[in-house]
Amino acid sequence: MTKTTPKIKPFLHLIADQPLLAARPEFVQALLHLEAAAEDLDEARAPPRRQMKSERGVASIPVMGYLMPTDSRFLRYVGGTALENVARDLSTALADKEVREIVLHIDSGGGSPHGLPGFTAMAREAARQKPLYAFIGGMGCSAAYWVACGASRIVIEPTAILGSIGVLMATAKQIEPDMYGEMGVTITSSNAPNKSPDPTTDAGSAELRAALDEIERLFLQDVAAARGLAPEAVATQFGQGGVRVGKAAAALGMADAVQSYASFMAERRAVTSAGAAAGSVSLGRARAEFAALQLAQLRQIRH
Repeated sequence: MTKTTPKIKPFLHLIADQPLLAARPEFVQALLHLEAAAEDLDEARAPPRRQMKSERGVASIPVMGYLMPTDSRFLRYVGGTALENVARDLSTALADKEVREIVLHIDSGGGSPHGLPGFTAMAREAARQKPLYAFIGGMGCSAAYWVACGASRIVIEPTAILGSIGVLMATAKQIEPDMYGEMGVTITSSNAPNKSPDPTTDAGSAELRAALDEIERLFLQDVAAARGLAPEAVATQFGQGGVRVGKAAAALGMADAVQSYASFMAERRAVTSAGAAAGSVSLGRARAEFAALQLAQLRQIRH
């Protein structure tokens, strides 16, 4: 008999209570609607994670779907990506002598902010060792745009959607009994009233917003560093939580170039192939020169 995974239910509720970097609140609600079908998800049939691909010296690392810090079957069921896997692929590409350039291939509406500052720092260090590009196909919003800001250059499709720079939290308050006639009640210890703030009150929403604002500050800081702007300029010029498309996004400084994925990858592979060929020619020339030097020295010894 096939075993199902009821553990997905509390995971979905966990998402609903956490700060999120997602393009729209409706995306969070769509995840919650999966709860109705959670019992039917088969653990044994969880799809494998997307793999990094390397061709002609260019490694392409997928950053697709909902982003979370760690991997899980649920994340793969919804087509998401774990930041820990992206970081692992990036380290592998850096260590591979056959890889000359690295591309973060992004198509994501966002996800969790956890781990993003550390990943961005790691990506910037990687970019000092090998050329690191972020290519945004469909969406590069919120958490996904934060990921892109770790690269030294951002290239986007003409129809790519960028931005949604900010943080949101989807939460709920029970106002009437559930289907069983029960009301959920939360009681906090005397000195921890802000452990469970009421989002419908000014004080409660202010407490929650303070945490979101701190995450946003870090977000703006990394975007500003990547785009060569002040954080205040990013906050006012990059849509204030809204999104921009293609050339309009590039015109604002949110991306460096607008190009199709096929054209971009062909260009990068041509560059790396040319570099490899030049390296082979240089190596061959060096070997020939060394052999000639050895022969000349041998002749001197004989005479």
